[in-house]
Amino acid sequence: MMPTENPKTIQARATAALLVALAVRSSAAFGLNVVGELLRVPADYPTISQAIEAASSGDEIRVAWKDGGYRERLVISSDHVRSLRIAGEGQGERPTIAWADSSYGVIELSNLDNLPFEVELEHLVIDGSDGARYGIKLRNALAPDPDQVYNKIEIKDCVVGHAGFGIELGTRCGANGCDGQWGAVDQRKLGYSRSEILISRSVIYENYRDGLNLYRVGGELVGNLVFNNGDEGCHTTDTRDFRVAHNIFDHNLSISLHLHLCQGGVVENNVITRSQRSHKDGGGLGIAVGGGLSEGVIFIDNNLVAYNAANGILVQPTEIRVDSLTCIPASTQAELRNNIVYGNGWAEPDSGGRQHQIRFERQDLPEMRMLCEYNLFRSYGHLIWGESIDDSNLRGTDPLFSVEPDPSAYGAVVTLEDAWGVIRGYELSTESPCVDGGDPLASYHDAPGGLTKGTSRNDIGIFGGPRAIWPFLEPRRHSIPGTGAITPLSGRGPGARIGSTKR
Repeated sequence: MMPTENPKTIQARATAALLVALAVRSSAAFGLNVVGELLRVPADYPTISQAIEAASSGDEIRVAWKDGGYRERLVISSDHVRSLRIAGEGQGERPTIAWADSSYGVIELSNLDNLPFEVELEHLVIDGSDGARYGIKLRNALAPDPDQVYNKIEIKDCVVGHAGFGIELGTRCGANGCDGQWGAVDQRKLGYSRSEILISRSVIYENYRDGLNLYRVGGELVGNLVFNNGDEGCHTTDTRDFRVAHNIFDHNLSISLHLHLCQGGVVENNVITRSQRSHKDGGGLGIAVGGGLSEGVIFIDNNLVAYNAANGILVQPTEIRVDSLTCIPASTQAELRNNIVYGNGWAEPDSGGRQHQIRFERQDLPEMRMLCEYNLFRSYGHLIWGESIDDSNLRGTDPLFSVEPDPSAYGAVVTLEDAWGVIRGYELSTESPCVDGGDPLASYHDAPGGLTKGTSRNDIGIFGGPRAIWPFLEPRRHSIPGTGAITPLSGRGPGARIGSTKR
């Protein structure tokens, strides 16, 4: 008889394989085929739109900063160019692009013919404060092969703010469930084309609804500051092997990070704090994982989840709406390791009872599974609902940060470097029980360098784990235009209701 291998060892190997695949795919996917001409604005063309019209596939448009910015709506369509790069000139102040249109985006990407389509946007400010519905919008179509990637989109070193929705890539997939309640997934919308994306080192802030809406994507969301958005910080539906890492989600007004029907992925080394709406009003969550496919596990490792109004982490199923009478339940498989979770659920609870640091719903459904190991909870009360936790978790324990940040300090954050200055306080002191307190398996060992302590064993929290080096250790300026604290324009701050909340 063959010896039985430890299930945890099997799962760790699967996790490592997934992360390697994500890293290889990410490095290979994003060197866009920019081998053509360099077009300069305004040196060669007075407007960016004129440069786009003159461009061919593979060209790059370099945009210089100018006083007052560029007031134009940019449309990049696959029936004109298959690959294009638009970037701000040099390393100085970013050029601003602004447009007022309640139906369209400041930058519209269109691939309605399912052609191979690659776009890169870098070092730009996209300002929707005059009433743009989207900062950046990708419009796609039903695809002959829904599993094929047709779009490759890279957004890096950009600032996107004051639009209705900051960045929306793809077609919304939401539907009413068979109980009539919103929150299901429309099966027909799962036939729209897939995208591979990389959004990095960007600031997505003070959009009046969601900061990011990402539909049917794979790739990475890494090293961004997502804050003060008027609904969800980041909403996703039907992601596949998606990695969310080294982001700061703060003071969003509903759910900081919402993974809806995810086909496997990793959420690691993020700060997720201060979602504001009370749970009885439908929000206030740190991380919400709702539904997946049987082969997909979501790994939530080495995050800090704190001071959210409702549950810190919510794991629940969803359902897929097939037709007017038929819905298929979609269970969730999630594994939570090496996280620091505390101070959540401070808002007045709804009639369903108290909020929890972690909440696991509908564990009676087939294939619903949550593993919770080697996490730290500062208090004993209301730690977890719907599942028991073993003694590998630290309960009623102070993490002993070096200088724990006051949550109100985020109010003055206007750059990624400012944010780094705040979260640096979450570095562990040498006496912290989190030092070497994480999962002992080698696949979770700390990366050398950075702010880790002790031996190579995993340090619980945002500075531990195999990918613990934060990109802000080599900072580059990410200033949002203007000085001092950011304030809403025209009184339309986060929380303003614009149109339907449906996805």
